[in-house]
Amino acid sequence: MKKAAVVAQKIAHLVEEGHPLRYVTRAVERIDAQRAIDATPSAVRAHLLTHYGPTSDFVHLNFIEAALNELSR
Repeated sequence: MKKAAVVAQKIAHLVEEGHPLRYVTRAVERIDAQRAIDATPSAVRAHLLTHYGPTSDFVHLNFIEAALNELSR
């Protein structure tokens, strides 16, 4: 997914610098897949919690909302 990689580059600053870009890209791909089912941030967050757990940077609403905004462009 080229679009997921572009979005990941744009919003990577929202997560800790220790995360490789491929991890951020994978999170954006998961968000994009869930967006097709239910695009509400809370539904996307619930889906991501099953993969990453509650302490991950990828389940923060600001990260999810930024990804959803960029993916919808």
